[in-house]
Amino acid sequence: MNELNLQDKFLMPFFKDGMGYREVKANTVTSSLIIEEDLEEFISQTELNRKPYEALLKKYNGDKHQLLKDLIELIQERSGSSRNMALFINANKSITLQGVKLNLFYTSVESTVKCRIKSNITIQNNSILED
Repeated sequence: MNELNLQDKFLMPFFKDGMGYREVKANTVTSSLIIEEDLEEFISQTELNRKPYEALLKKYNGDKHQLLKDLIELIQERSGSSRNMALFINANKSITLQGVKLNLFYTSVESTVKCRIKSNITIQNNSILED
């Protein structure tokens, strides 16, 4: 079995069906070093951000592009003082734009439980090992 067959037959179904992930097209990182469509989806679709995002969108008169642009500028400004993005997100799990708090990072209980349940499979050196 080659690597692509392994990926198509086992890994992708495991991540999509078993873990609840989605398969998306390859992303392009802009000069801001932020994947804008992922950020927009995260702030507009996640449970913690949905209502604050709608309130913020009203303040922007429905202009999603300007809202995203201002948010990215704010994130860049704040993250510039951190040594790396991981330290920034760890210290700033949320950010406030025009008085509205948006979460940049959070874990759901459900995803933590899924990870624990599915942790009996380990990928090591391109091989699948079962505990």
